Amino acid sequence: MHSGRQPQDGYERAPVGVVAILCLCSSVTRVIADSITVTLAHNEVLQCEPVVLNVGLQLDEPLRDAGDPASQIAQDARLRRKLRGRLQRDGADVCSFPLLGGEFIACDQSRQRFQATFVTMITYRPVPKERQHRYWDEPGHYSLVVSDVEHDLNSGNARLTIAGASGSAADAKRLFQVGEAQVAAMQMILEHRGDTETIGAFERLAELYPETPYGKYAQVCLSLRTWEQTSETHGSKGGDAVWNPVASKLIASARLLDVGNPLRQEAMLQGARAQGYAGAYGQARDTLNALREQAPLSKYAPIATQAIEELSRLAP
Repeated sequence: MHSGRQPQDGYERAPVGVVAILCLCSSVTRVIADSITVTLAHNEVLQCEPVVLNVGLQLDEPLRDAGDPASQIAQDARLRRKLRGRLQRDGADVCSFPLLGGEFIACDQSRQRFQATFVTMITYRPVPKERQHRYWDEPGHYSLVVSDVEHDLNSGNARLTIAGASGSAADAKRLFQVGEAQVAAMQMILEHRGDTETIGAFERLAELYPETPYGKYAQVCLSLRTWEQTSETHGSKGGDAVWNPVASKLIASARLLDVGNPLRQEAMLQGARAQGYAGAYGQARDTLNALREQAPLSKYAPIATQAIEELSRLAP
């Protein structure tokens, strides 16, 4: 029973039972019910080439447009996740690695379901806390889990088999894994395509081992590098003579990768731009439409939609 005595600080306090109920309700409202999932965007058997992961994010409540900048920043932050991939065997982690470069795109109008696609290599540090990385290439059957580090969320398991590489694929793998920290190839795939050593290795891969997974990645990266160099030199000028060879190289190399691979989607987008610069507006429109149909949840899909609108104004 409440005695009615005033506490020494002069404030009336609620009964103990009421305090407990209030604390319980408060803790319930703060529970984050978000969830994440992971699936492979390709066949589950690999030779240790880059892995492409589709990560789904289900928010506990829909993302909403805020009325002020500070609130909008808080809403946008709900899509910025610090994600790590974890390779497991027999339920135990064998290595973990960061997932970089993905961008969550809404799956529908609810603004509650999102998906991001990541291209990554499964890497580990032979010596903990040192910068040197190595690619994990030990053959076997594994499970892959994605963890949201800051929110303590874990996905279910995606099955993955590393078959190992032999013959020409093994030779190609050694060329692919170049660079002092053995991440230069991955950096070139993501965005940094100016590393001289890696470009040289990729040129040899494309020439000597074009049918291997590593050779295919090399051809796409080199075609994107050609796009970047041509853009720097000519801008949007030069017409068919300059841009048609670039477009052909981009579209041909894009077809080497699976539909769900972001590198394929980037090559298609830049290929469409090159087609437009070459004056082949119909081909550019077809390429952009194919990109939207094949990868509607890609970060490149809304860019393709905008480019189609621009093309419609240039060539109705």
